[in-house]
Amino acid sequence: GLPEVTNAKVYQSVDLQPGHYVLKIHSGAADGPADVYAVAADGTALPDYSAVPAAANTISYANVVEYQNKTVELLIVVEEAKRVNIGVVYNLRSQYAATGLPWTSFKFNQFDLAKVE
Repeated sequence: GLPEVTNAKVYQSVDLQPGHYVLKIHSGAADGPADVYAVAADGTALPDYSAVPAAANTISYANVVEYQNKTVELLIVVEEAKRVNIGVVYNLRSQYAATGLPWTSFKFNQFDLAKVE
């Protein structure tokens, strides 16, 4: 077996002006066991996977494994101009012994960020 991929992060930083934004995440599906949060956070990076729900810099998040092949929306409220990181924090498992593939995966089809107010 291969080691698990733990606390991996993929994100983009954007500078946002004050207002309300909606991040629409059009997700695909997992091909095995995976833990995946979509996250909007301020600061210099996304929080660690185990800390996402309680982290002080988490603005909004969703467990996208619960929304496979659906769209989930995150509300992002910005009181003053600041940099916001949007992306995913995830854990993947080895499935090499069962399938010959190195790790499980989770697919995202699209991220859309729009100012709504």
